[in-house]
Amino acid sequence: MTKVYYGGAHTPTNVRIKEHHNIVEVSIYDRMMWKRIDGMEEEILQERAKRGSVSDEIQERSLQRSFAILRDYSLSNYHHFHSFITLTFTDNISDLTVAHGHFEQWVKKVRRVYPDFMYLGVPEFQKRGAVHYHVMTNIPCGSDLLPQRERIWTYNKAKDKYYPLDYYDIPYWSDKNGKLGNSSAFDLQLTDDKFSVTAYLTKYFFKEKDNRLFNKVKVLHSNNLQKPNIIL
Repeated sequence: MTKVYYGGAHTPTNVRIKEHHNIVEVSIYDRMMWKRIDGMEEEILQERAKRGSVSDEIQERSLQRSFAILRDYSLSNYHHFHSFITLTFTDNISDLTVAHGHFEQWVKKVRRVYPDFMYLGVPEFQKRGAVHYHVMTNIPCGSDLLPQRERIWTYNKAKDKYYPLDYYDIPYWSDKNGKLGNSSAFDLQLTDDKFSVTAYLTKYFFKEKDNRLFNKVKVLHSNNLQKPNIIL
């Protein structure tokens, strides 16, 4: 049986199989779901949103889809990523369209000197309302693109001990007027199997319903990332 939404075809299934790099993921659901045949789900959500206010159900589906996209790219490209970068704005920029414009300009600047630049990230709203970004990249820490800053010592209250931390700063987070804000990074090679960058990137998705994110780009990624192979 095939179901059609606004020209898009769906078919019922309760199994999904994806191949990520060297991982095969098999998901078996306890109920049947409609599997997209030609990728019309986002258009369906947008069409429904135009008819009235954004319902919790629609927003939840949109967040779940963004989570799935981020997870797929993470699993399929984890072996490429070396650094985890945070980009903030000095000004209280809360408009995602404006913030994304600055982010895209940053990507272009990096790509001029590093054509093979790969990244995967998300925007997040700070408490003051400003946007900031968390991004995994294939830029090695300590390279010319991520030079090391002076090591600082940080205090761990639980262990009552100071630890040295290596920090890195990317030099291209700026516009014609100068530096946009702060940038920092840490080396993903120093993390262990208990730390999930993907979980860290997506944790804010489900903190609360935030209409500022609906119908906006929630997952930022380069076009040269590998996509999972959908077997079923």
